[in-house]
Amino acid sequence: SPDFSLALLGACRTRGIGTSIETSLYAKPETADAFAAVTDLILADIKLIDPARHKAATGVDNAIILSYISRLAQNGVNLLLRVPLIPGYTDDAENITGIAQFVASLGRNIPVELLNFNPMCRDKYESLRRQYPFDSDQRELPQETVLALKQILTDHGVTVI
Repeated sequence: SPDFSLALLGACRTRGIGTSIETSLYAKPETADAFAAVTDLILADIKLIDPARHKAATGVDNAIILSYISRLAQNGVNLLLRVPLIPGYTDDAENITGIAQFVASLGRNIPVELLNFNPMCRDKYESLRRQYPFDSDQRELPQETVLALKQILTDHGVTVI
């Protein structure tokens, strides 16, 4: 239940303490709205723009996520969209171009942050007893690759952090 988190965020906001949450936005509409009402900044992941690719990679459709992003943007909610750059999943120009087009269509200047792959995630897979799906020597994406992906966003008028 989100009740405790909502109460805590509301109490912080009442006392002038800034609030933010990080979320996938895969939630019930009333939950997303409740958090938006007590949060100064929502950091939301946008992994894959193509619905079929998103479902194959995450197990869920991204329609709910994209519709919430649109709705929050229309309602003036302070958003920061984050794209985790996962080799072979989210790091291709086609995906970033689609995300850039989507963000540009929101009608507001919503910034986007590209999060380079962190090979330390291997420990998390091991702690969850799940198979590590990457090459054991997979490193961060080269800076040139990240810069090229940022340029795609910039070329579409998207602010990159």
